Amino acid sequence: MSVKVITDSTSYIPKNMVEELSIGIIPLRVSFDEETFVENEITNDFFYKKLDEKGEIPISSQPSIDFFYNMFEKEIKIGNEIVGVFISADMSGTFSTAVMVKNMILKEYPKAKIKILNSKSNSMQLGYAAIEGARISKAGGAFNDVVETIENTIKRTRFLFIPDTFKYLKKGGRIGSAQALLGSLLKIKPILTVNDGKTDVMEKIRTRKKSN
Repeated sequence: MSVKVITDSTSYIPKNMVEELSIGIIPLRVSFDEETFVENEITNDFFYKKLDEKGEIPISSQPSIDFFYNMFEKEIKIGNEIVGVFISADMSGTFSTAVMVKNMILKEYPKAKIKILNSKSNSMQLGYAAIEGARISKAGGAFNDVVETIENTIKRTRFLFIPDTFKYLKKGGRIGSAQALLGSLLKIKPILTVNDGKTDVMEKIRTRKKSN
């Protein structure tokens, strides 16, 4: 028996680390009009090329209940415990689906041990939390040790993002057209972060050099 750490594809953990630490990845999907792609099966170059071709922000969709259930059930059947950590509940319904599936599994397998954590973030802040938890598990750590490690990693880390352009922030509704135009003219580089599970502007810097 071991502790299986499961996260979602917005963690962007490198494939070699996923394999090395046996981390379960539940993929979200990205849809451009009628075309739908599994997030962890496309490259960034492909995504941005599609973004420019379509001229619209794509729609993301959370994993299906069946996908969640099958992955959870597979681990429980072989005697593993599960610690799941997922993208902020304020950014996606993925966390809520995970909690729902946990309750479904417990009805079928009352002795199963499952903990679902809301990372209140995404990207590699989520990724590092899953990685650290999986390392503890691989080293033989107990269920509560894995949970505590993931929670502490989330508290001790911060996700910062510096976009090169206001283009996608404007399309995604993060800033208005006037603010985007002004920011572009003044060559402002916003430093973005995540506060209480939501995207926020930490600081606005003139030029990328000053933001480094």
